[in-house]
Amino acid sequence: MIHIQQTEPGTEWEDWKQKADKETRQIVEDAEKGIPVKLKTGIWKKLKPLLEKRFKKKCAYCEGKYIAGTSLDVEHYRPKAKVTTNKSPNSTIKITGPGGKKIDHPGYYWLAYNWKNLLLSCPKCNRENGKMNQFPIKGKRACCPGDSLNDEEPLLMNPYEEKIPGQHFSTTGVDGYIKGETRKGTKTIEICDLNRESLRISRQEEWNKRKLSLVLNLFQGGDDKIVTDDMEYSYYLKEALLKNLEALPQEAINRT
Repeated sequence: MIHIQQTEPGTEWEDWKQKADKETRQIVEDAEKGIPVKLKTGIWKKLKPLLEKRFKKKCAYCEGKYIAGTSLDVEHYRPKAKVTTNKSPNSTIKITGPGGKKIDHPGYYWLAYNWKNLLLSCPKCNRENGKMNQFPIKGKRACCPGDSLNDEEPLLMNPYEEKIPGQHFSTTGVDGYIKGETRKGTKTIEICDLNRESLRISRQEEWNKRKLSLVLNLFQGGDDKIVTDDMEYSYYLKEALLKNLEALPQEAINRT
């Protein structure tokens, strides 16, 4: 994972923002009246071109790129329709409803069309054995639009908010594995299955394919970054290079 600058969509997205705001007001109003919330997938999907550009066509969680036969998803960081404690669809989180009755958490429906809540994710991280509807926190969970999101303290890393993602992860740069160095890092690896065998092998192969050219570039001089953000698994490659070239002079290391 790398940090992604979060900026408001430009003027060319003004029509989309207006529609998203209008639909958000409608679903919030419906929820307040007890009317079942109906979300329109076409709204968040229309933002995909912007997200592809912003995330350099890489998954926000694993940094894997699009491959033939698959497609990157527009992912809701905070789940839009339900929240579960694990990957099982039957593990829905319970909250206290009217009259003190325990009910299912409705999901963060009021953020369904909020561009700040939308990421780009591969199906492996987002579906199947990945994140699904999980959203662990260590604070107080928001249950409706009036609740504060700042009180939640999420345990799932967000590339918009993690300015130094590497503080939560480490790697040897040899076998393709990443290790959680914080509770948040460990939980993110678990939720998105970031050490799944296919991904581990892919990271390892990318390092083996690129390591010679990376080392050669290191000694060729110039001001260009050796590992750039548009590279697949750029975080892993940077960490791998640093871990395997520790004996190099510090000025060479600083170029990575």
